Amino acid sequence: MSTARARVNRRTLFAGSGALALAASVFGVAPGSAGAKVGYDRTKAVTWARGRVYDDPDPIKFDNNCTWYVSKVLWVGGLPQDADWTSSSPDPTKWASKWTDQGPTKTAAHADSLKNHLINKKYASIRELNWRQNDVPDAQIGDVIGYDWDNGADGYIDHLMVVTGFSGKYPLVSGHSLPRLDAGWTWSDKANDWIERAYTSPTGNPPRAYLLHINT
Repeated sequence: MSTARARVNRRTLFAGSGALALAASVFGVAPGSAGAKVGYDRTKAVTWARGRVYDDPDPIKFDNNCTWYVSKVLWVGGLPQDADWTSSSPDPTKWASKWTDQGPTKTAAHADSLKNHLINKKYASIRELNWRQNDVPDAQIGDVIGYDWDNGADGYIDHLMVVTGFSGKYPLVSGHSLPRLDAGWTWSDKANDWIERAYTSPTGNPPRAYLLHINT
């Protein structure tokens, strides 16, 4: 049994400081607000996601590729590419990297940009999650969890993961940049600790996490 899998069954979470805040206070978006429904095959998206955690032959490489991985998962599931969110753009002002000639756009490779795009297009609704509550009853496979954790929360999403399974109602997430398969959404394999504790800044500013629920 892997460390990540073993941690899923632990029921005692680190009870850090800070009350649950509305996502609107950070992003200006009503948490859980309904959006436009889109054609999205959750099973197809998650099957692809799970199969590409450790084996991704994609020739396009980023040092931090969590968002690029999530973008591909969402496209496989059926969300449409467009001029701003695409795997190949002729517009150099939109490129995620100058080293990827006519490659992915910033929205396809930068976490906060993708979060904004999904909300603005009404492909997803957003609400803040509570570190003290393991279960997320409204999450579904194929949804995305965003983490605002660099030096604690600053209103900018730094990392994205895809919900690929559940332990009861506790979401298990998969993704890159560090490959993770069906890890507990509150647990950091890298830090070998609870995310809330591991990513709280030296000044006591805790990280935040958000559910991006795809509106299908």
